[in-house]
Amino acid sequence: MASTTRLEEVLLILPKWAADRGLTKVSGVPKARSCAALDLSGAYAEAEDVVRLAAAAGARLLYVDEELFCTDDLDPLEGDDDVPAEVRGAVEQLLRRAAGFANRVSQLSVTFSADGVLHEWRAVAAWYSELLDALDALMPDDEVGYVSAQEIAAQKKAMVDALLAMPAYRAAPSEPKRRAVAMASDLGLEDLERPLMWDVLSTASQRVILAAGRAYDELEADLASVVAGLADYSPYQQASGQTAKRAHLRDFVQRRVGGYAPPSRTVALVEDAVKQATRSASGVGLFAPA
Repeated sequence: MASTTRLEEVLLILPKWAADRGLTKVSGVPKARSCAALDLSGAYAEAEDVVRLAAAAGARLLYVDEELFCTDDLDPLEGDDDVPAEVRGAVEQLLRRAAGFANRVSQLSVTFSADGVLHEWRAVAAWYSELLDALDALMPDDEVGYVSAQEIAAQKKAMVDALLAMPAYRAAPSEPKRRAVAMASDLGLEDLERPLMWDVLSTASQRVILAAGRAYDELEADLASVVAGLADYSPYQQASGQTAKRAHLRDFVQRRVGGYAPPSRTVALVEDAVKQATRSASGVGLFAPA
């Protein structure tokens, strides 16, 4: 019997993690009735981080589902009599070796609901991913076979990175607007298999949210520097009226953090810091009254 795998260890401790944070573990996976689902797999490496996020988001239920491995469910040659004997023999030999993982956890998912959106984290056991890749390598060139986990991950990463490199995507202030920018791009998202397309969209959106959150946390921790920068930002200084000044202020801080749309909270904090600087002795003359 093989030693306990990482996913099995996680599965055993998940109920305690959930209980410690006021969550109730439920077996199974909720079915999304729309596309309002977010994949956390790319943003969070560990299940415990997802449990923390679920508690912070105010979730009450934590849905946990695992898949157990069975070689009977994994036979790429079933019903295909045209496969060369040496290929069939190699596949059968590999599946016999894989039988040692029978009834082991091959995949694990952790899901919670918050604000009407399903948040799902999925993990695949390393040995299972390696098995799929090994089977794919054995298949003849003219066979479709399995798409390797590495190939799917590379395609997904390339698409996500391309979206994050787009200024218009980073600047979009909400998930629907980010999705609209992505689908209007020339990246070819519409040509992907739909599960992969939604995975790319949700992962990219989540990464923008996380990156923007970190960037604006750092900016809010150094408001004095932001105020000093605004003193030299001529569009802001020359603007007349509160609406125009606020628009230029938003543009200034957005440029400062790499193009992410600023939260209303950050804009308000910067405006308050500007008012304080204007009233202080060191701020006299730096800012024209709105």
